[in-house]
Amino acid sequence: MLEQDLRKAVDVVRAARRVLILSHLHPDIDTLGSALAMHHALSRMGKETVVFNDSGVPPTMKFLPGSEVVVTKVNARSRFDCTLALDSGNRDRFGGPLMDEKQRERLGVIIKIDHHKFGEVFADIDLTDTDSASTGELVYRFLKHYPVEPDEIIATNIYSAIVSDTGFFNYSNTSPGAMRDAADMLEHGVKPWMVSRAINENKEVADLQILADVLQTLQISDCGRFATLYVTQEMKKLRNAHTYMLEGFVNYARSIKGVEVSALLREEGEGLWKASLRSAGNVDVAEICAKLGGGGHANAAGCHMNGTLPSVRKKLEGLVMKRLARLDTGK
Repeated sequence: MLEQDLRKAVDVVRAARRVLILSHLHPDIDTLGSALAMHHALSRMGKETVVFNDSGVPPTMKFLPGSEVVVTKVNARSRFDCTLALDSGNRDRFGGPLMDEKQRERLGVIIKIDHHKFGEVFADIDLTDTDSASTGELVYRFLKHYPVEPDEIIATNIYSAIVSDTGFFNYSNTSPGAMRDAADMLEHGVKPWMVSRAINENKEVADLQILADVLQTLQISDCGRFATLYVTQEMKKLRNAHTYMLEGFVNYARSIKGVEVSALLREEGEGLWKASLRSAGNVDVAEICAKLGGGGHANAAGCHMNGTLPSVRKKLEGLVMKRLARLDTGK
């Protein structure tokens, strides 16, 4: 994040009266926590904010303080002085008002705050810092420019964003900065055990049933370094499962000894699959997904693919094997 761009964005938000805050489709805790922290801070500064998510808030994320303010529709006549797009490098990941070119003028100055490696140019001010483990950290950095001391609501949202995107400080993106920011949030009233329970120990019976079904689909490549799982629409229908229930399933395949890359293939329509990839640390899966029109982080990325399940899996395996061959030869 360039400091001059940050100062420019701070000035825009400081002068704004009405602010639209966007979090990405099929939200994770980082995007929602960041949006809610920003909303609460700006509201305390006397600004009028609207927090939008095209998919709504999953039940598993309603523990985030203030989540009830999130809306799934924005009045077509509403006008904003600026729009904050949080936690995605691609415009189409936000849906809603950002996708309507005819409504572009009413969004005011668009500011993107993100930490993903790959993305497109769509904002007037781009605050992307790929060295940050989470967007929550960037929101905290942004808010330091205002005279708003984090309270328990802001702190809980930012802390939740940080720990979710670092896997509770287990992932390779964990940095001293992320830990320092999390520690700051504890100073402002966060109860870490309550956040941990809300994220990790809040399962329904259906969550475990669909997990059991998905684990039965496990396939491992002949070399033992690439593993896949899949879930079809029929499987979801059988268990009355929702997309948010599948969060983290791909990590079970990655946890297998010897596996370098894992993938969860989720059927979204006839011949359309969402691929979520995870790396054990040696393969940059964001590069692989970028070749397929997607993106993400070095160890966690995603994309959409067309074809039958066998063809999609074969294509992914081919790309992974090429990357592993490069790794083996040191190229």
